[in-house]
Amino acid sequence: MGKRKIATSYSNQGTEMIRVNRLLWLIQEIRNDPRQSLKSLLERASISKSQFYKDRATLADLGFVFDYKTNEGFKISEDRLSPALDLTLSDQLIVMFALGHLCSSGDGHLVARALQVGRKLAGGLEEPFRSQVLEAFDQTVIQQSYGCQPEVLSALEGAIKEGRRVQIFYDSKHSKTKDWREVDPLRLYFLQKALYLYAECPGQDPKHRTFRVNRIKKIRPTGMCFSLEPREDNFYNQLNNAFIHFMGDKTQKVQIKFPPREAEYVAETMWHHSQKLTWLDDGSLLFEVEVAEPKEVEWWAKQFQNCNTSNELKQCKSNCYSDSL
Repeated sequence: MGKRKIATSYSNQGTEMIRVNRLLWLIQEIRNDPRQSLKSLLERASISKSQFYKDRATLADLGFVFDYKTNEGFKISEDRLSPALDLTLSDQLIVMFALGHLCSSGDGHLVARALQVGRKLAGGLEEPFRSQVLEAFDQTVIQQSYGCQPEVLSALEGAIKEGRRVQIFYDSKHSKTKDWREVDPLRLYFLQKALYLYAECPGQDPKHRTFRVNRIKKIRPTGMCFSLEPREDNFYNQLNNAFIHFMGDKTQKVQIKFPPREAEYVAETMWHHSQKLTWLDDGSLLFEVEVAEPKEVEWWAKQFQNCNTSNELKQCKSNCYSDSL
């Protein structure tokens, strides 16, 4: 009887932890991307609409109050979970450059948000510190870490927030061209230590494209605006399908056979959410993923090959293939 009670207690604790993590995730998502659709949020949270409304009521009791309208997205009316902190100058500097370190070591929307918070902290300092520290932050974090021009990044953030169409002068390494492109900027995000812009390109196919921000050399306004209504642009699914950089709606299956020497190292890390590992009788490992661009997996696999073991490199290449799903 006692063991049964203990087991039930652990089970309840686990359920409560899942609930708390979900509530924290909802807060972060609504703050970071208020223009996403409710459908997209529910799919990624893996919860029903009724559960969502229960969670919304719980968050309201905690001081995080928001509403959702189909043509407007999420709107936060009260946020007592983000109180203004009385930080000293040294506290602000420590937090700001700690955020800068997070930017240099992480991925995703959280890092993009950290970059904004770091600049906000710098902007809140008193002169003469404000100008000098903001310049230092821009130089060490934005320029040196990511090669981005602070004025370009700032203009993109403003255009995203206000729904303004802009023209960017882009240096494309893929097409070997430098030209002006008209875009509706939708999101900034980090992936594999690089900062990207996700934008809609009017009149282009595909209409949604990504641009490395450090390759955007200039930006200028068009005087036009685009709708801020929530849209189903499939961004999160496309991002999920990327192995490293290349996003896409469709995936292909890739299998790579790693010799025993490399197999142990490959197996100890989660490289992609879709990966499947199969150990073979000879000690080798069959690594399988479903990604948007199979060549990225081939390029990644080459790092594990010893240059002096050409036979093993051939073996790895010969066992790599893709097929459309």
